[in-house]
Amino acid sequence: MSKTPVNAPAAWEGYTFDADHWVFAYFVLCDSFAFPPLLFAAAHALELYLKAVCKKADPAFFPPASSHKLWNLWEKAGADSFSGFTLDPILRNVDMLSGRLTPQQTAARDVFPDLYLALTAITDLKYASGDWLQPKEEGVGVS
Repeated sequence: MSKTPVNAPAAWEGYTFDADHWVFAYFVLCDSFAFPPLLFAAAHALELYLKAVCKKADPAFFPPASSHKLWNLWEKAGADSFSGFTLDPILRNVDMLSGRLTPQQTAARDVFPDLYLALTAITDLKYASGDWLQPKEEGVGVS
């Protein structure tokens, strides 16, 4: 006998439920907060929607809750095919918050800067206003 209720939502729907709440938080915060919290909410919504797509396609898919590798999730979910947007590989391992982008990386980022920032810096977005993210002089500070 199954312990799962007949009308229980599929596992992937749990991800969309949580993502919807992050989207709601984003819209509630829009008029009153600075950019970092807004992008933090949007990035987490994106993460959960991508996990939902992966889980729906493969019920055995089980991402760690603490894994925020959105670029990998984007690829696994096949987001290029349904978003109409192809990620530029030149930005895959770039630290978007460092301020140290080549001219080619800057041009690629400027196509959709918020998406690339979310994909590459989701774990650091909550600190985007902190001085620890500012470039340091060589040999100064804690390493």
